[in-house]
Amino acid sequence: MARQPEGKIEKAVVDFMKENHNIESIKLNLEGNVGWPDRMFLLPERPAWIEFKMPGQVAAPIQAYRIKTMRAVGYDVITCDEAEVAIMWLLHKMEERA
Repeated sequence: MARQPEGKIEKAVVDFMKENHNIESIKLNLEGNVGWPDRMFLLPERPAWIEFKMPGQVAAPIQAYRIKTMRAVGYDVITCDEAEVAIMWLLHKMEERA
């Protein structure tokens, strides 16, 4: 399987969620604030966050710290290197809230 650039994985998830579930998302470009997840998905009742990576890559130390901090206060956040896994995770989070 060819490695997909991170942006293509992210776009596949964003497009799927918008087209199939009308779920909007926000790309986070926080200048000067590094390490935050790439995108926030506006799921019913509460957002979910995803840090997208190329296949096989892991979160940088600052990203891992931010993810741990966010989880500690109750946010749903993952690091994901496959579009299908990210989509399934988001759909699961939507089912949990239904």
